Amino acid sequence: MTGQNDFEDLLKASLRRVEPPPGLQARILAAVRSRRARRRTAWLCIAAAVSLAVLAASLAVAWRRERLRAEQAEQARRQFEFAIRITCERLARLDRQLASIGVRRIHFEEGLP
Repeated sequence: MTGQNDFEDLLKASLRRVEPPPGLQARILAAVRSRRARRRTAWLCIAAAVSLAVLAASLAVAWRRERLRAEQAEQARRQFEFAIRITCERLARLDRQLASIGVRRIHFEEGLP
C-alpha cells in the first residue's frame, strides 16, 4: 500500500493552500482594467466609424436629392423656354395674318374673361 499512500500524500501536498505572491491581486486588477479600457476604446472606435458611415450616407442621399432637384428645375426651365418660343412664333404668325387683313393693334382689357 505504499504506492497508494504515496499517491495520497502527493495529492494532499498538491491541494494544500499556497499563498499568492505579493502584488498578485493588484496586477490582476490592473490587467482587467487595461482590458476593459481597450474594449471601451475599441467600442468607441466602432461607434465613431458607424457614425461616420451614417453621416457619409446621409450626405450622399442629400447630395443626390439636390442634384435631382437641380436637374428637374433645369428641365422645367427648358420646357418653359420651349413653350415661350412656340407662343412667340404663333403670336408672330398671328400678327402677320392680322396685318395682312389690315388690323394694326388689338386692345386687351384686364379682368375680362
